[in-house]
Amino acid sequence: MKKIVAFAVFLFVFSLLLYCKEDTAKTEIEKFYENPGKLIEKSYYDIDKLKGIEFKVLEIKNLVDQSIMYGLYMTSKDFDRRTYTSYLDEDEVETFLASMKIIQIKVKEPLTVQKEYIYGSKGNMKAGAFMNDSGKWNLFIELDKYRSGSNVFLKIDEIAGLIFILEKVQTKILSLKWFLWHSFLNFVFRKDL
Repeated sequence: MKKIVAFAVFLFVFSLLLYCKEDTAKTEIEKFYENPGKLIEKSYYDIDKLKGIEFKVLEIKNLVDQSIMYGLYMTSKDFDRRTYTSYLDEDEVETFLASMKIIQIKVKEPLTVQKEYIYGSKGNMKAGAFMNDSGKWNLFIELDKYRSGSNVFLKIDEIAGLIFILEKVQTKILSLKWFLWHSFLNFVFRKDL
């Protein structure tokens, strides 16, 4: 009897530990915020909106060591006006864009079985396409996979708009980097030194 009770207690504690385990998946941007000893300057550059989601390029500067990081900041509000946000690191923007381009092609192919396509970020964002009960493709963006109100559903035709926005995000990040590099070169090769 003692063995059964001990085993039951063990299972209870083990399942409690699994249930309470904190999710450690984070983007580099989120990790950047958490490290102490920094004076951070955040700049948000508006890019576009799609079905209630605002897309912005995020530039984060550590003013102490002059390090800079870029990424995508997405935010939306649900019907109760709760705000949901998600970050994508700069490298994830490229893979998110590539995934949406692949989905755009795949949904045009004839189906022999029901399929879903899902992109997952380093953090809590998911996006993809699924076929509904009437046989039509739908697109979704879930800014926080742990909060159901963060889902935004789009028609599959709107994937072209999403791809265009992600291309604008990439262009803005490149232009910010170019400006930074150009400023550095102007400083290094100043004629008045």
